Amino acid sequence: ADGAEVLGRAVRRIAGPDQTIAFVIDEFEELFAARNREVDEFLDALAGAIEDPAAPLRVLAALRADFYDRPLSHPRLAPLVKATVVEVTPMAADEIEAAVSTPARVAGLTLAPGLLARILSETLGETAPLPLLQYAMWELTERAESSQLTIDGFEAIGGITGALVSTAERTYHDADAAEQEAMRRVLGRLVDVQSDSGDLRRRSLVTDLGDDPVTSEALRRLANTRLVTFDRDPRTRAPVVEIAHEALLRTWPRLIDWLDEDRDALRRAAELAAVADRWDGDARPEADLLRGPRLASAEEVGTSRPDLLRPVDHALVDASLAAEEQARQAQRRQVQRLRRLSIAAAVGLVIALVATLVANGQRRRADDEAQRAEQAAAAAVEAQAAAEGASTDVLVRLLQDRAAATIAEQPD
Repeated sequence: ADGAEVLGRAVRRIAGPDQTIAFVIDEFEELFAARNREVDEFLDALAGAIEDPAAPLRVLAALRADFYDRPLSHPRLAPLVKATVVEVTPMAADEIEAAVSTPARVAGLTLAPGLLARILSETLGETAPLPLLQYAMWELTERAESSQLTIDGFEAIGGITGALVSTAERTYHDADAAEQEAMRRVLGRLVDVQSDSGDLRRRSLVTDLGDDPVTSEALRRLANTRLVTFDRDPRTRAPVVEIAHEALLRTWPRLIDWLDEDRDALRRAAELAAVADRWDGDARPEADLLRGPRLASAEEVGTSRPDLLRPVDHALVDASLAAEEQARQAQRRQVQRLRRLSIAAAVGLVIALVATLVANGQRRRADDEAQRAEQAAAAAVEAQAAAEGASTDVLVRLLQDRAAATIAEQPD
């Protein structure tokens, strides 16, 4: 069964007769910031369940305006979003007043004269004032010495924008130097700095941040002041942590500076983490090891900022470096083998050349000796012939003389 069918079946099982399940997704943009195969499968299943007329499901998703184009790029979600989108405009004065006074009245609190006007002056015109307003009202209520919320108390917490920042600064300064460094590392790991729409919060497994006492104490301090919140992964039930207020990423100067200074290392660490998760999930195949520029980048961040890497990240880098070293050794052995073969071939060539030269020398000497022998034989033959020729001439003259004498003795 596909994801939509499974989700639809689960909804029908949960819902009673004539009941509808409301599925609320806050900060929908975080799914698109961390777009991967699992997210795509979830979005497909969600769209399919919404399209199923038999599934008693209604989905309410809150999405940041600067991410509005993301669901429109999803083939199945796009028509659903375009047909049902509701634009939430900045809050009007009466809406802000209701958001402040109604919860206060329910809690048995009153607002001192002028407090509401002061709150309105700091929130009207802001794009998303509710997160900061919520935190400021929580701080103001926590510090109230009576049932009345006062302007003095509001100023003491730093107002709407200062409440969160002052709490963050106080938490930081209450920690020792090691814990402060751990806070910087932890908060950096809880921010997605790769998004092209600005920095976003991201969840992390608590174990991925480190289990040493300093990190644990830094997390405890951040949680006690409600700067981070803990939860459990819905699939594995492992503890997870995230920054409680995304506004902290835009309003706390110290955190903004940290992110700017560490951005490149955080980005490379996040890229390595994504690759390491796939490598680990696929039983760590050798084919997925890092090579070339990717390995060089991972090795550099592992050397300069090892605190940003998880154990599985270090394992991937170490395995990749070991494989690269093995490849280098194999290449060196190949080069040495080729060098030995080249030397052997060169020696063989020299031996063959020497043998050829020796053979040629011997052949030339043999030819010279044969030629000299032939010349000696020819000379001997000529000498003998000459000797024999001389003897013949004497005999011929004797015969001629004898013949002449004979002729002379005969009578006419």
